[in-house]
Amino acid sequence: MMALLRGVLLSLLCLTVFATSAAAGWVSWLHLTANDGSETWSIASATETALQCLAGAEAAVSDLVSGDPRDPDLARRHQALRDFGYVFRRQGPYTVEATSPRGTTTQFSFLCLPDTVDPRGPKGK
Repeated sequence: MMALLRGVLLSLLCLTVFATSAAAGWVSWLHLTANDGSETWSIASATETALQCLAGAEAAVSDLVSGDPRDPDLARRHQALRDFGYVFRRQGPYTVEATSPRGTTTQFSFLCLPDTVDPRGPKGK
């Protein structure tokens, strides 16, 4: 009887793990950090796989550096900074730094995480 119960529980556990991993996706988060320490998080995109997420984040960085972001929200932020004379430089595969003529900086960092993880931390009740 215990062996049957263990078998049923193991089967349910395997089904739960399989169903969770099959439905899970990936989210590309945009983390904006200013040199005054302020920061914001927003969702840039969602994909089915980690590789798709990383490829999208790298493309967004290339778009920012080239001056032609495809994402409307990113294009709006990019243009606002460009209007103030900011210059955009790639800092890595997933990071761009925008520097103003006065030397202030804003960093655009893309972070890919499973859709079950929120980098902003737990929400309060």
